[in-house]
Parts: sequence; C-alpha cells; structure tokens
Amino acid sequence: MVYVTERWEALAYDGTNGEHIATQFLGDVGLLSDDGQTLVLEVPIWPSREPRDVPLGYVVMRGGDGALRQIVPPDVYARDWYVLPDPAPAPS
Repeated sequence: MVYVTERWEALAYDGTNGEHIATQFLGDVGLLSDDGQTLVLEVPIWPSREPRDVPLGYVVMRGGDGALRQIVPPDVYARDWYVLPDPAPAPS
C-alpha cells in the first residue's frame, strides 16, 4: 500500500515578511495591513473577500496551488505537523 498526501508548505510570520507572504508565498490573497505585530490578509471566501489576522509568530500554510489553507499558532504547528525532507531528485 502507498500513502500519499497533498503537499503543503509553511512559513512563519516574523514581523518583517508580511509583504512576501501576501505577494509571493500566497497566490490568492491581498495585503490589507502589516504593523510588524499583526499581518492582515484579504482572503477570498466565496462570494466575497474577508480579512484574516496573522499574529506575530503564527504559521501560514499553503497548498500546492499556492492557496491559503490554514493560519496556526506556533505551538499547534509544532504539535500537529511534521516537516518532511525534500524528496531526492528523480534519476535521469
């Protein structure tokens, strides 16, 4: 039997990388504000867009398509998620 899962990627908000998270890490959000303590993202929630707060230290998670999946506190991330090593390159 083979186990498979969707690829998710994670990036912690450190107070200086809010613009990167909003404009490069995530592909489906807007940047509403970033004061170094709280990043506020504008997230598409059908049928409109809604603000989502990302407090300092929280982890932003995206799916393989770049879409926001979750925003989690660092202790929850450490407890509930496991980081896999990058896979080996395919043989040529």
